This record gives sequence, structure tokens and C-alpha cells, in this order.
Amino acid sequence: MLRIVVDTNVYISAIFWGGKPRHVIDLGRNGTIQIFTSEDIEQEILDKLMIKFGLNSDDAGRVMADFSTFTKPIRVSRRIHVVKDDPDDDKFIECAVECDAEFRI
Repeated sequence: MLRIVVDTNVYISAIFWGGKPRHVIDLGRNGTIQIFTSEDIEQEILDKLMIKFGLNSDDAGRVMADFSTFTKPIRVSRRIHVVKDDPDDDKFIECAVECDAEFRI
């Protein structure tokens, strides 16, 4: 089964606009692919939902609870510093390395 890590923007797009991002999320939801996440990734999604999109903590919590039904959380065991233009994106590389992902989208 394909193992992937999904960028925050894909999650946000899937929630609010659908399209191909929602299709990717639905593939994870129906078990066609495995979507891995980490605490740092989940925190970034939660922050964006509340700060940028104005969801209250209850609504954002419901979104995150839904994600937890089909994503596979992993614990990052080492920090990686490779994305020089946007070090915040290192969290996705760390997760991808940790879970031996084939793709990071």
C-alpha cells in the first residue's frame, strides 16, 4: 500500500474546496493509501484552521478528530534540517523519513 505524507495546504484545500486534494484525502479515508502524520503536522493544521480560517476550538477539534480516523500518527525520532527556504516544511520531511513514505504531497 502506498505510504504518503500530506502537506497542510492539501488538508486545508480538501476541507474548504474539495477537488484533487479531497480526492487524495478520500483515498486515505477509504484505505487505498496510508496517510501518515506527526504531532507537529497536526498542530500546524489546527493552528491554520483556527487562526487563518477562524474555526473555533470545538469545530477545529472535530476536524482533527475526523483526520485521526484515517491518518496514522508517528513519533518523529530525529529532526532534519533540509528545507532552507521554508524550515517549517522540515516537519513533513521528518515524518516522511520516519514512516518510509513513498510520497510527500
